[in-house]
Amino acid sequence: ELSDRKSLWLSDLEAEMQPSVETDLYWDYDLSRKNVAEGEYLDLAPYLNQDSDWKQSFRGGILNQMTVEDGVYGIPLSINYSYLYYDIELFEQAGVNAADIETWQDFLDACRSLKAAEIEPLSSSLDFYYEPELYAAYAVYRFGGREAVEAIGNLDKNATFFQPCFERACALAAQLYEENYVQVNDSLYQSGPAAIFRHHTMYQLSERFDNEAPREDFGVLPFPQVQEPLGTSKQWIGVAENIAVSSKTEHPELAVEFLKYMTSDPVQRALLEEAWQVPAVQAVDYDVEKVPRHIREVIEYTAQEGVETFPPLEWRWGLDIYNVFYSPLDSVVRGEQTPQEAMRSAQEEYQALRKSA
Repeated sequence: ELSDRKSLWLSDLEAEMQPSVETDLYWDYDLSRKNVAEGEYLDLAPYLNQDSDWKQSFRGGILNQMTVEDGVYGIPLSINYSYLYYDIELFEQAGVNAADIETWQDFLDACRSLKAAEIEPLSSSLDFYYEPELYAAYAVYRFGGREAVEAIGNLDKNATFFQPCFERACALAAQLYEENYVQVNDSLYQSGPAAIFRHHTMYQLSERFDNEAPREDFGVLPFPQVQEPLGTSKQWIGVAENIAVSSKTEHPELAVEFLKYMTSDPVQRALLEEAWQVPAVQAVDYDVEKVPRHIREVIEYTAQEGVETFPPLEWRWGLDIYNVFYSPLDSVVRGEQTPQEAMRSAQEEYQALRKSA
């Protein structure tokens, strides 16, 4: 039996129903470390170690998101990457070549060229507060590497927001707004004419894509590299939709067989061709005419050697720590605080949170 844990949580009958639910598998969009700590999920590491082909089939780094200490507590089915995608025709009108955008300065130069051609560079369907998140999150990973993010999430004694990688990330995100390159406007997102869009989920594309005819006029922009990085340009932010196995299951071997079936080529191909979801496994044979160009490009980019998939900051940290960072980030983007002032206040809140934890 497969249970959607989120549906149970959202149910008005949660208090009455959940204690009595007996299930073998949980559909857990973002692996709950709380559930792992409470022993609700089965450690799947032994099964993965017994089948090296299965273990090595997954897209770069995604199993790390299911890993707590030495245990693996979920199997990814698909990956929702965060990235920027662009309108090929509008780039051509402005004389911008996407292949030339490798650094952050290249990205700013492209935005300037688009603006000069009277084309809005960037737009999003999200409200102002959340829009800077993509740029800042990628910048934190680029400037500070995974170690800075992990230290904050682990509540390490010496972890601090008052350090260059977080300050520089705030300044980088704010720069787009200072130059008026970002328009947070639903109509622009849905129908144009902005050239670059922040991708958040597959389902936000419904206004711009006909499910019957995959589009070929949108490409993908990997997040640019920054100066003096500790991270690499092959870091992608993405979160997996995964299935966890109950530690109380009486059928662990059968549950694992089901997980292998869900990550097999026929199922992964169906997820890609029918739902346009990026497969969790790397080698999937599919019909290119059934998949939009920008999804194909994400698959190609993330299949390259050395690519790592890192979780969004709010997923890795949890909402309490996430808000400690993003509320000050918002104040920087609005011009109310300097990056240093904002991260100093973030650190004060973080210390209070760490004490209470």
